[in-house]
Amino acid sequence: MTAARPPAGLGPAGRKLWRDVTASYQLDPGELVLLRAAAHTADELVRVEAELAAAPVVVEGSRGQPVANRMLAEVRQHRRALERLVLALALPARGEQVGRQRSAQAVAAARTRWRAEGLRSARGAGPLQELRATEALRTKNPPERE
Repeated sequence: MTAARPPAGLGPAGRKLWRDVTASYQLDPGELVLLRAAAHTADELVRVEAELAAAPVVVEGSRGQPVANRMLAEVRQHRRALERLVLALALPARGEQVGRQRSAQAVAAARTRWRAEGLRSARGAGPLQELRATEALRTKNPPERE
């Protein structure tokens, strides 16, 4: 599959995101709109991070008190927006035919459950072990350790 040509006006980060995604996936028009927004957000994030890198992290507030630079909040918001746009694309993970939206909270909750029930090794399990652990939960059989 060849990468679709990036829209005009994208910076290096946006073009890279565009090319990486379109080289691996065939997107419908709605997904292309999301990808364009994600690419522009990636470019904005690079610019905001550059501004923050050149500025102090702590600045003087309205009453002379030390406060966090407002650019910290902008970086955080842009990262969150980019994450949501990429998640909304619902790109298939390796080995999947169809993508699905994954909630970071749901993934974290599942990992917490697995750890609490002792189904994951201390050093972390790979996808195969996680699949076996999930199946073991469904069948109420303890997983075999490798």
